[in-house]
Amino acid sequence: MVKKTVKNILVKIGIFEGLKRAHLGMLTFRNNVKYVLRFWKFKYNHKEYLSGFLYYYLYKRKFKKINYPLVKYERVFIRNREYIEFGKNLTIGYNCFISPIELVVGDNCWLGVNNFICGKIKIGNNVSLGPNISLPGSSHVIDTDLPLTKSGSSIIGTIIEDHVWVGSNVTIVDGVRIGKGAVVSANSIVTKDVPAYAVVGGVPAKILKYRPEIRE
Repeated sequence: MVKKTVKNILVKIGIFEGLKRAHLGMLTFRNNVKYVLRFWKFKYNHKEYLSGFLYYYLYKRKFKKINYPLVKYERVFIRNREYIEFGKNLTIGYNCFISPIELVVGDNCWLGVNNFICGKIKIGNNVSLGPNISLPGSSHVIDTDLPLTKSGSSIIGTIIEDHVWVGSNVTIVDGVRIGKGAVVSANSIVTKDVPAYAVVGGVPAKILKYRPEIRE
């Protein structure tokens, strides 16, 4: 009887639904805390799991889309969150700089240490980017008599399809598409599209061989 009376009062003053949603939100928060603590015993990078968990809850409303679990290392700089979509089970390595005009990252991806991601980028599922990767996602306009500081930028967009591995110290220029299952060798500069399952390397990157297709 007392519970019904209290509920009726809360309904009349218009805060019952708000309290109900807050309670459901706390239940979700508590369940995710349990998820993080479950990993606590088995993962050596405890701090990064906790950092990703807190970042997700503090900033999830500012992203176009963000999923959990998220593993986030220290000194990660992310801006323009309203243009970013992050898939689940994403790891963002130490000292990454992310400032896109449009960014989509799929599920089960790894953004390595010191990654630089700007412009317009689309990354598929199960993609691993090594350390020191540069994805400018745009370019300066150079076919003009204006100074470069005033010539503006051209933006086409960079696409990295599913199951791609990019080695360390690689730059992928704007307008390039990396095909499914491809591998980019370390210290390469990719200026042209890479076919699916090709292994490329060099400056500029050239096809070295092809690898077997992935059985899914």
